[in-house]
Amino acid sequence: MYPIELKGISKVYHPGQRWARTALHDIHLCIAEGEACALMGASGSGKTTLLKIIGQILAPTSGECRIHGVNTAALSERKKARIRNQTIGFIFQDFGLVEDRNALENTAMPFLFDPEISYAQGKKMALEALEQVGLAHLAKERVSHLSGGERQRVAIARAMAKRHDILLADEPTGQLDTETALHIMQLLQAIQKSGTTLLVATHNPLVAAHCTRQIVLKDGALADVGT
Repeated sequence: MYPIELKGISKVYHPGQRWARTALHDIHLCIAEGEACALMGASGSGKTTLLKIIGQILAPTSGECRIHGVNTAALSERKKARIRNQTIGFIFQDFGLVEDRNALENTAMPFLFDPEISYAQGKKMALEALEQVGLAHLAKERVSHLSGGERQRVAIARAMAKRHDILLADEPTGQLDTETALHIMQLLQAIQKSGTTLLVATHNPLVAAHCTRQIVLKDGALADVGT
């Protein structure tokens, strides 16, 4: 049983309309537990769409997405939300932060919905994650006052704090300098080596070099699944 298994995944935006667009076509892919995979391809190749389908943010037009063997198409929205909170961490390309909350509150936000970890304990874990990305000194700063690179690191800390089974990252180093990007990839590698399955969408060959497998999308189809 794979943490991530895709069978014939296709995604069409605005189906039946003149402006319908096929973002993904017949994707078959298995990712094993503890793998670190780079998802590569040109802009518009379908990387973000694929991550959002795996992350239970988008539904595919056809095909099956299985998370730990469970076909998520058969699940209620509540159960999908539980998978998003309990099983899958997501580093969004646009950060997905709450502007009027501080860095610590944003990082601790997943713990608001966790019945197994108290929010107080969650804030401690969130502060540890901020320390790991070098932002503990800005924990009480509103994210609206942070730079783009700092906001990106808050988003990374939020995904790291919960210690999910699966971590999806959409261009996690896009606004970071080379030294900081290398540090973040080393952190993600350490998480992966502890057993987390990692899938990183990236244009950066240095980021891809830190992964064990490179998966390439071209025009919404798999061009290479790596080895």
